[in-house]
Amino acid sequence: FFKMSRNGARGLLWFKWLTFLQILAVLWLPIARAKSSRAPIFQWAQTNSHLHLKVLVKSSEKDRISVQYANTKTSDSQQVGTLLLTVNAGEEDEASLDLTLLLSINPKESSHNIHGHYITVKVAKNDPGFWSRLLLSEIRPSNMKVDWKKWRDPPEDQGYIDGGDPFDDDDEDKSKAKKAKKRKKKGKKKAEKLKNNLRFFDTKAYRKLLAGKYKEAFGEILESGSAYKGVLSIVFGAALTVISLSLHNK
Repeated sequence: FFKMSRNGARGLLWFKWLTFLQILAVLWLPIARAKSSRAPIFQWAQTNSHLHLKVLVKSSEKDRISVQYANTKTSDSQQVGTLLLTVNAGEEDEASLDLTLLLSINPKESSHNIHGHYITVKVAKNDPGFWSRLLLSEIRPSNMKVDWKKWRDPPEDQGYIDGGDPFDDDDEDKSKAKKAKKRKKKGKKKAEKLKNNLRFFDTKAYRKLLAGKYKEAFGEILESGSAYKGVLSIVFGAALTVISLSLHNK
């Protein structure tokens, strides 16, 4: 009798454990089947009139892509923009980006494009001007980067809307911003120099050079000033080569 009671108690314990596991499986199944949502890495830049976002997520035309633009009011009645982007790339794979922006936006003038490995979003600002940061929160999320290829600084006489600086709290980004500014200045100088040099090919000096009037062409270039100094040596080097070849052929 004692043996049977002991076996019965064991059986009851096993039955309880099995029941517990069945309940756990029922509760866990919906969670296991739920789509995993992740916040993708994105880059941002701005111009006076638009915000430019580049969301680094694999996507295609077959995926269900949704981008929602809106404005909402904060607790202190400030109107700010919101952006919600979701990419459903499969049954168990979903990317979601939910941003509350610093200031209000124009949803009707905003748009997005799909590029395969990323999605570009162009958000129109309600009022023109450069924002000191992208988000309403001062805490910068780890998945947000700066798009240095598209980054533009405000004019020196304009500055940022609230007098802030996007790189005040980030020495690394501040250093990158300075380097980007130097590269742009250097690029502008090169472009201006090239433009000045190309002006030579629309002058009397160039036409006289083509006509074989080398002395007159040389005089024109000397009178023209510094604009053509960059091409002076190249042009006359080529001219002397042509002359020497023509003399050699004779």
